[in-house]
Amino acid sequence: MFDFSRYEKIILIALSIVLLTGIGLSFQKTNSRQRNPTVKFTQLEKIDLTTIDELICAYSVININTATADELERLSGVGPVLAKRIVDYRQANGLFTDKKDLLKIKGIGPKLYERLRESTSIE
Repeated sequence: MFDFSRYEKIILIALSIVLLTGIGLSFQKTNSRQRNPTVKFTQLEKIDLTTIDELICAYSVININTATADELERLSGVGPVLAKRIVDYRQANGLFTDKKDLLKIKGIGPKLYERLRESTSIE
């Protein structure tokens, strides 16, 4: 009746196996849902948005060439005075070309620079 080549027969068998396996898995999932109808209710905890904001800031990288003083204050160890010094330095000397230029700013020593190095960029 049908005159299939050897290759076509193999493809038909493989497709049939895949189809039957899919039907079997679908049937198994349907039956397992019907047998164990369990409903679990979970109570959502209140989320402190300030903590989330702090986490985002802690793991985000701030571009020191474009950041405002407020954005720079989010960096660990940088307060309002130091943030203003960074912005003033950038305005007086142009964009930062190297992160090590931060060491030229009064109040940023080697220890603070190491903390800032990972969380800043100069793009």
